Amino acid sequence: ELFRKRTEKQTRRMGVSDLSHSFKSRLEKVFLEYPSKYVGLFQKVVSTTEDINNLSKAMVMFFISENKIEQVISWAIRSDIVRVGTKDELFRKRTLAGTMIVEYTTFITHDFIKNIMAKPIKSIIHILNKSKDDEDNPSVYLVSEILEIIISRLVQVNEEFPLALKTMLRTMHQKVEKVYIGNGNNIVVSFIFSTLIIPCLLNPAQFGITLTTTNTYNRMAVTLSKILNNIGNDTLFIQGARQDFTQFNDLIEASSQFKGIFVGNMLDYKEKISKSYFKGLISPQIRETAFRSIHYHLYYYLEPLTEAKARKKSTSSFVIYFY
Repeated sequence: ELFRKRTEKQTRRMGVSDLSHSFKSRLEKVFLEYPSKYVGLFQKVVSTTEDINNLSKAMVMFFISENKIEQVISWAIRSDIVRVGTKDELFRKRTLAGTMIVEYTTFITHDFIKNIMAKPIKSIIHILNKSKDDEDNPSVYLVSEILEIIISRLVQVNEEFPLALKTMLRTMHQKVEKVYIGNGNNIVVSFIFSTLIIPCLLNPAQFGITLTTTNTYNRMAVTLSKILNNIGNDTLFIQGARQDFTQFNDLIEASSQFKGIFVGNMLDYKEKISKSYFKGLISPQIRETAFRSIHYHLYYYLEPLTEAKARKKSTSSFVIYFY
């Protein structure tokens, strides 16, 4: 609903909320015939964080509805590897391609993550309620016990990850290994932690797991998030001024075997995504809203690149760009 209202506001500001049928048909045709090409053009010119977030969501919805999302996400993975400077910054919300990958992952896994994380989070809450540890300085034993719950759960269900996610992660792993040899497992695990597991730990209410959380839980969630982030990045803690996290370095070093088993099992599958896999996931109303948002950003960012000198002449002025 927020997505729809934001898009309507954008198109009203642009003054072209009603697309002619002929123009709309041509625009859709071009986007569906050459999706990666025109997403790549957007990648070069879309500048603000707000527009990147809005356009990413719109394009993910639109290409899912047209069963073109695999091709686009494969391009996005390749593009992010090329454009982002270091492996630790890959597949984050820093580029249009990275944001599209995150939006797509969030869309296809929301219910799944809720199902697999509900039990660990409730177990964490139960353990913390019984614990007598200092909430500002939990013991290594307590953190290790809780971390084991999370990792065991992930290993237990990794073969049950949605096929669309496993397909994307296999592509990610293969393309990363070509550039950052030997880092495929780390980057895949880091992506899963930062995009799915850590957000759920930090805000379980958003996923419908709990209504509220205590300060004790919130502090533990922050500690766990830092440790999981370092496990994914294969990075040890250094001595800090406020809190010493180096005591958890043994947990990070002990996790290397887990990453190999976890990624190996998850990506060992033979199924293929069928043509009907995404059918019905996006309603006609959401598809129309997504396309209007694409149209808005097209007009705002790409129209100045056409032969038309004035943006307000007509929507037909930037059709030249496509033909």
